[in-house]
Amino acid sequence: MSSTKTNKVWRIKTPIVTSNHHQKQAGVNTDAVASVDHCTTSQHNENKAGANAPVTNSGDIEQPKDEKQTLISLHQLNIVPKKKLLVIPLRGILVHRAHLSRELTISKNRRPDFCYGNFLVYKRPYCVDFMKFCFQRFHVGLWSSAIEKNLQGILTNVMGDLKNKFLFTWDQEHCTDSGFMCLDNKDKPLFLKELNHLWEKKYPNLPWCDGEYSASNTLLITTPEKTLLNPPNTAIYPLSYDPKNKKDDFLGPKGDLRVFLEGLADAEDVQTYVQDHPIGEPEIMPSHPDWEYYCKIICALNKNKTDQSLGFADLGCIYFRIGFAHVSLLFSSLHNHKIKLIKTHHISYHLSAYCSYWPFNAASNIGLVIGLYT
Repeated sequence: MSSTKTNKVWRIKTPIVTSNHHQKQAGVNTDAVASVDHCTTSQHNENKAGANAPVTNSGDIEQPKDEKQTLISLHQLNIVPKKKLLVIPLRGILVHRAHLSRELTISKNRRPDFCYGNFLVYKRPYCVDFMKFCFQRFHVGLWSSAIEKNLQGILTNVMGDLKNKFLFTWDQEHCTDSGFMCLDNKDKPLFLKELNHLWEKKYPNLPWCDGEYSASNTLLITTPEKTLLNPPNTAIYPLSYDPKNKKDDFLGPKGDLRVFLEGLADAEDVQTYVQDHPIGEPEIMPSHPDWEYYCKIICALNKNKTDQSLGFADLGCIYFRIGFAHVSLLFSSLHNHKIKLIKTHHISYHLSAYCSYWPFNAASNIGLVIGLYT
């Protein structure tokens, strides 16, 4: 169970996490996987039973034609809404973590809920109740850029046994090292969270089928700089929790994030919903004051991906970011630097764009530059 808030700060030993090699690599929660498998099997049995069960009409009462047409069960139609995939972080959303060496991050008007190693940890109000809500409405995974030891220790004290409900728990090893440093902390490497690693099942033990999740049904909650290589409108960037704010209700029943996610759970498409319901910080776009720095990161990482690819036989996507609008161009038949345009969604005449998806590069010195590598 979660630790009770006291006036004392204590040190907690690092928990020992045991799993086989593949489960540890993939960060998969075996209890959650078993639960998903059980639910899938149960639904299959119900579908089968519903399909074989005869439809009867009692007595001499004749059922109206319209009513007869509605006798087909929802299970037979298989139209039960499917849960979307919600990927959340630990720090910034559920807790505030302050390193003892960085005094500016330590709250002066509130004692920490607990101490882990060199970190003071402040739990956000409603964090446990919020997670219970998320588990009811979504399939939930946790993805942190912290190292596994720190992540597991803090997670245990915040969530208790509730942490076993995560479909997967990913740490820094599952992130992409950009090779650059964070602008707000020159000593901290910048790690990216590439959603393709989930969609393409980079770790095969992830508990879903290939192609089950995509940009249309996945939402990542993180900070803007960690999504430089992701398609637009697949993430939101709430402001980090400040423990000095004693009236924080962001995760509460009527809090902004809870209200946003309630709407998302019923939405048809994640990207459309995110675009129509802005929350938190905006994505990093060419208008960002530090765009030149982030553009270098995009170029460097996309060039590495291109150099490692065997050619241009695969389909490539270019996502142009135009103000708050997004244009998605799909290209294929990439041979001898010739591009065949397959489909173009809305294009604005006033372009300020960049490429954010391999195997292309981006540049910001002109409106749009696409670098093709052989």
